[in-house]
This record gives sequence, structure tokens and C-alpha cells, in this order.
Amino acid sequence: MAVDKLDSDRTSSVKPDTTAANGGVKRPRSYSVMRRVFSVINLTVIVVLCLYILTVFNLIVYRHPRRIDLTFELIHTLSEATKQRLELINQPIRVVVPHFFQADNPLHRIQREIFSRSRVLLNEFQVLQPRIVVTDDLNIARHDDAIKWGKLCAELDLDANQYNRFYFFGANDKLRQVVTADDLALYDRPTSLTDRTPPKIHKFRAEETFTNAMVRLVRGDMPTICFATEWGESKLEDDGQSGLFKLKRALQLNGYQVRELGLSRLASVPSSCDLLVIAGAIRSIDVGDRQKIHDYLVQEGRLWVALGPTETGIEGLLSEWGLNVVPGQILQKQLTVGRMSRWNNLVLSSGRNALHPIAEEFSRDGFQMLGANLRPLDPLGKNDFSGEILLRTPSQPECFIDSNGNRVRDDDERVGPAVYAATISQPIPDRPPPDFNHQATRLAVFGDWSFLSNAWIDKYSHRDVILNTVRWLLGHEEEVTGETDKAWKDQVIAWSPTIHQFIFWVPIFLFPGIVFGLGLSVYFLRRA
Repeated sequence: MAVDKLDSDRTSSVKPDTTAANGGVKRPRSYSVMRRVFSVINLTVIVVLCLYILTVFNLIVYRHPRRIDLTFELIHTLSEATKQRLELINQPIRVVVPHFFQADNPLHRIQREIFSRSRVLLNEFQVLQPRIVVTDDLNIARHDDAIKWGKLCAELDLDANQYNRFYFFGANDKLRQVVTADDLALYDRPTSLTDRTPPKIHKFRAEETFTNAMVRLVRGDMPTICFATEWGESKLEDDGQSGLFKLKRALQLNGYQVRELGLSRLASVPSSCDLLVIAGAIRSIDVGDRQKIHDYLVQEGRLWVALGPTETGIEGLLSEWGLNVVPGQILQKQLTVGRMSRWNNLVLSSGRNALHPIAEEFSRDGFQMLGANLRPLDPLGKNDFSGEILLRTPSQPECFIDSNGNRVRDDDERVGPAVYAATISQPIPDRPPPDFNHQATRLAVFGDWSFLSNAWIDKYSHRDVILNTVRWLLGHEEEVTGETDKAWKDQVIAWSPTIHQFIFWVPIFLFPGIVFGLGLSVYFLRRA
């Protein structure tokens, strides 16, 4: 009985053969060898295709890069004019950046912010122009970097105490340009070492400063700009409100040699003078000096005249070259308290000739000029020279030319937009005749000189117009730019108890909860 029971148990434990029930064909197992091989081949093909797609995508992005600047100030975005000028760089440019900022020094705190943002912007220059290489970014507070800085000073003939600067070196490290925090931004200096007032930075101009420094290295020369000083003009060394010290500094920073010129003591304008500037003359210019200026222009000289409020005799010389100074002064209507109107000698204008090289890079909304005691001009042109309008007053608010000086609009006085800046040059025809002899003489005349002064040079579009005028007069149109200064914005999160609770609870519960919920969803989907 025990044996029979054991046999019955063995028989019941053996599964019945279902081969006959399935037509003599044995059912394949779920994970056969062929299925495993197919799965491996499928996975290999998918991985290879993914790698191929990733490689092709990276090649496309490498050759056609697109970057999105999400910063509020667009500090990672370079203007089209800057991109075009970077293409002029045809030789390696080495950059050395030594820095040492003291935490308890308020001036260093401001400069640290400026340098930090400028260093980020310099990376954008390197992306667009691989010839720009930062070889040494040295924090002198570190021992190793301090030793390296000392060796560089001996190698490159630098002053070890002049750090917190960007040094740009051209071919063989012989040509160099130095950029400081004062060149990179417009900011208020702390009154003392104990001043704890938050730093006030108004404008950020690192893009133009870096570009000009590098283009000057490529150009290799430094044109000489001579300022006449004998007819009551403001002085270059005067750092007062009416001085031209900031103008001199801006020109030097952009690669120009600037010096004063006493013309009456010379037989002629020196041949080394690439550009002669007469800014705000108030005393009469005698016939002999005017003849010297005329002879200089005949020899393809370049002249920039910013007129003073009174006649000096230079008007006759300008008329010989086809630019007439119209008698009178431009006044602009201004509304006062009580909606009363009066005529003001301060004229704010956004009118520009967008086709002129000096003004074409400016945007319509970003351009403004302020003038005082503006004198109107009439650029007629003469002989082979043509006159071009550069700046004019707006149609609104209303302006008129006060020809008799009574500051009242008379019936016979011209109302409407008036020209207050113009240029004279000889254009090159599209198909010049065989005997055509181009004369490179150029003149630029402005009806006022106030925008050149220390008080006004950093306002509105004055600084950019000044530099563009110099570049056009010297024939460097490829260096002309538009608005490059950017407002400095400090983005600060508004703090409140609600924001504090949100920031506290989100990383503790919300993010982990999302991850946990996704995990549960995947688990139940797999089980289903």
C-alpha cells in the first residue's frame, strides 16, 4: 500500500505532456536563445543610432552655434558692429589679467564687480575670435599666482603694483594696450575707506573698450589729434565741468595721441597732425592762421570744428569748402509750470542721418544729443566736394532759428527742423573716370562744442558720436560703432515671509514629492 501511494504521488507530480495536444510542435520558451540574440542586436543598433545622431547634432551645433542670452543686461550679447570689427583681427592677441581685491576696501568692491562682469564678457570675445587667448588669469592673493605675476613683470616689463587691469599684447608682446576699471565702467568712487554705501555703477562699456584695445593692436599705429589752443578753447588738462580732460582720456583710450597745438607760432600745420580740432573758439582767428588751416586742408588734411557761440572768422574758411554757417541760434520750445511755453537754448534732439557712416550704427530709439547755443548750418558742397547732413533738430518740440537774438519767434524767422552738424568730403564715383584724382580731405562741423566738455561727454549719445566722428575723419569707417554703453542693473530678489516659506518648503517637499510620485506611477504601470 505504501508503494502504491508513492507511485501515485510521483505520477501526480509530473506535468502532462502537451506536445500531442499542440499538433506535435513543442511550445517555445519565453526567453529563448534567438530572442536574447535579437534583443542584443536591437539594443546595439539603437545605441549606434543614438551615438550617430548625437555626433551629427554636435557637428551641426559646432559649425552653426546659436546662443541664447537670458541675462537681463544682455552681458553675453555682442553687437553686430563688434562682431564685424573682431573679424579685422588677423594676429594672435595675448591677454593677461592680474587682480587682487581687498574685501575691506570699498573701491576694490566696486572694481571687483566690474572686473567680474568684464571677465565674463571677454569669454564671449574668445568664442567669436579664437585668436584672443587669455594666457594668465592671476589672483595675486594666491602665492603661486603672485610668483608667476612677478616673473611676467620681469618678462614683459610691467609694474608689479599695477594689477586689477586687463593687459592686451600684440605681436611678440611689443605692442600693448592697458584697460582699467575706469575704462570699463562709469561709476561713483567711494569718499573714504570707511564708506559703506552700496556702490553706484551707472554704465558698463567693456564691449567697446575691449574691441578698441584689440583693434588698435592690429592697426599698429596711433594717429595724432591736435587741439588748437589759442582762440579761447577749453584746455585738455582741465578736469572741471567745462574742461576737456575726459575727452582727452577717451581719445587716448581708443588709440589716439592727443596734444595741444599753438598754430600762430608755427609756419604751418605740422605734417604729423592727422586731425586738427578747433573746439569752442571764442576769439577771432586772424587771416594768417586761417590760411595755414586752408593749406592744411588742400594737402588732404582733416578738420573738426565745434563752433563756439560767437563768430571767429572760421566761418569764412568753412564757406570756402562748401559749408555755410547760418546766422542766428537754434531755440527749442519748452513747456513750463502751468503749461506755459518758452524758448530755450538747450536743444534735445534725436534727429540723425541714418545713411551717414557716423550715425548709421545707432538705433532710432537709442540716439539722443543735447546742445546749447546751437548754430545752424547749411552744407551745400562746392566744386567736387559734397556736403552731407549729419544731425538736425526734431520737428517736435518745435524749433526755430533766432536770427536777431531777441529770443522771440518773429514772422520772418525760419521754423522747423534745422541742421546743426554736417560733413564735407569728396565722394568716389561708382565708375570713376581715368583722370579722376580723389582728394581725401574731410571736414566735420558741429554747431556747438558743449557735448565735448567733461560735464556732458558721458551723457546721451555724446561719447559715441565723438569717437565715430574721429574715426570717420581719419578714414577708419570700419571701426565705427553704435550704442555700446549699457546701463548697469543689479537684480535683487524681493524678500518677504511668503517668499521665505516658498523657498523653504519647495526643496523639502515639492521636489522630493514629484520624484516619489513619478516612481509610484512607474511601479504601478509596470505591475499592470
